[in-house]
Amino acid sequence: MALSKSVIKAQDIISCNLCESETKLKWKCLDCDLLMCNKCCDKVHPKFKNAKDHTIVDIKQVGVSGTNRNLDFTNIKCKVHTTQSCCIFCSNCDKLACPSCITKGHAGHTFIEIKEAYEMKVEWLKSQKGKLEMKAKKIDDEEKTLDQVTDRRIPIVRRPFKIFNIKGKL
Repeated sequence: MALSKSVIKAQDIISCNLCESETKLKWKCLDCDLLMCNKCCDKVHPKFKNAKDHTIVDIKQVGVSGTNRNLDFTNIKCKVHTTQSCCIFCSNCDKLACPSCITKGHAGHTFIEIKEAYEMKVEWLKSQKGKLEMKAKKIDDEEKTLDQVTDRRIPIVRRPFKIFNIKGKL
């Protein structure tokens, strides 16, 4: 029980990427990669350029087959060379790289397409999610077992005190 409470406290609260205040997220724009509350999805996002062509899905559907079809990896700006777009993923460094990055710090490294790296990361996250779900189930089972043991032990621990109280009254 205490463990499950500490796990809940350790989670970060994510707010709407547009208003940055609402924490009840409902939507994700697959084109903008934004998480949104109902209000921003209805009133703010439609004002974006070409928003009418964007694909917005319920966040519960993110990762479900077919919801990531509009991902565009062509305009990801390099964090080091901000005027350039990343064109490849360095497997050795586990980072995106632009042409300047490739020539300056990735000699002899292994590169893969950004889309392939993305798909590998998604698969890894799915496997981690599965492992976490199994661990959470195990923790729940252990918690139930602990509760059962505690429920059985309490009467056993209280019995000597009851006997002592009865003898004290005699």
